[in-house]
Amino acid sequence: MKRKIVISALALLSFAPPVFAGETALMDILEAKGVITKDDVKTVKKAKKSDHKKLYFGGRIMADYAFYSDDAGLDMGDGQEFRRARLFAKGHFGDWYFKSQWDFAGNKTTAKDVYIKYKGFKNITLSAGQFFEEFTMEGPSSSKYITFMERATVVNAFAPFRHIGLGINGHGASWSSAVGVFGGTATGTKTGIDSNFDVTGRFTVAPVHEKGAVIHLGGSASYRTPNSNRTVRFRARPESHVTHVRLVDTKAIGNVVNFISYGLEAAAVYGPVSVQGEYIRTSVNFQNGIANEPTFDGFYAYAS
Repeated sequence: MKRKIVISALALLSFAPPVFAGETALMDILEAKGVITKDDVKTVKKAKKSDHKKLYFGGRIMADYAFYSDDAGLDMGDGQEFRRARLFAKGHFGDWYFKSQWDFAGNKTTAKDVYIKYKGFKNITLSAGQFFEEFTMEGPSSSKYITFMERATVVNAFAPFRHIGLGINGHGASWSSAVGVFGGTATGTKTGIDSNFDVTGRFTVAPVHEKGAVIHLGGSASYRTPNSNRTVRFRARPESHVTHVRLVDTKAIGNVVNFISYGLEAAAVYGPVSVQGEYIRTSVNFQNGIANEPTFDGFYAYAS
């Protein structure tokens, strides 16, 4: 009977939150009664202390070389580059998580993820700092996890990417949701469309999520106001960063009061095969309701 009590007590302590004063006193009482030993107390305290604080350092380097077969009159420019050269530090202290990631590629220093998060609520995360706006599937995905080195052209043209803001994320067994409000960037470096104020949200569901088989569906929306010049410009390279040519380029659009983007996403995985696709539509609204307000849309799909 005593062995059973000891096992139950240790199991309870191993799943408890970080050890505070009250729990320490409880363990002292259990030790005094002979329910657990002094070594048991030391083991539990050491394990809880280790789980309570963690710090990681890391980075990545991605190199790219591109050779183009140009149409007449179009010079893409062959070349090579370090596409990404990043260092980061991240960790957590209890329910508080943080990350600071910087990119040194292209002979410049750019802030990427610089944020703190609080995960003390069940299935809810609060975020503050510079991080990805949750728009589209590829947009907020780390470059470590996207299929190709570059995101799809339509995503690069219309997604807001990283900005300073506040966000809240929630999730269940087969769904996730996120919403946030955003402003500029940490270093003033453009990381997406040059906007002044953003409200962005996303919802996803996985009706099938088994080992080796996943079906993912989702939608996102982003309301954005333009910069102080009331202009907006959508442009993107042709899914290669080793060129300065933008095959997609609307040039500057003036007299803009706001622009709204919508995205639909779908993906499926079965064993080693995966397919995914997205559709994005962006509407630009002018001041005073001027007619002929432009709308842009596009999509991509691929398999691997």
